[in-house]
Amino acid sequence: MNVMYLYLLFTLCMLTDPSSPLIGPSGTWKDGSYVLTGNAGMATHAEILGDIDGFNIGKRIMADTSKPFSQHFKEYYNGESAKRFDIFKSHTTKAELQSEVYKFANLYETKDAGLVSTFLRNSVPELAIQRVKEIERASQSAVTAFCTRYAS
Repeated sequence: MNVMYLYLLFTLCMLTDPSSPLIGPSGTWKDGSYVLTGNAGMATHAEILGDIDGFNIGKRIMADTSKPFSQHFKEYYNGESAKRFDIFKSHTTKAELQSEVYKFANLYETKDAGLVSTFLRNSVPELAIQRVKEIERASQSAVTAFCTRYAS
């Protein structure tokens, strides 16, 4: 899994305002600037596409290491990128994505909170259970938002 992709999915679910969109709007080019077409969420459509493209190109490279990166890049953006979501879905399932996002979220939360704080929280069973449930909820929200937005 692309680490940036996992980070992006996890950060989608860490909103302080639940009324804000998780995945922010698409955009359009206007007078040389890229302008968002709605309220910004935690990740824009362009950021998600970039992560998916990176994941797909990485899979291409792993499958055929004999070609230089530039060749994979050209081949991907000369046609395959139009099928980016189908390519992405062929390499993962929603369950695998959920599992990877949960694992990443757990590690990210531990790093973000600090080892002492995490140790103290995990030493009290009620707090440890609450932490697990929060991370599960957050990772499920992120994956659901992603799948809802990009399901075809």
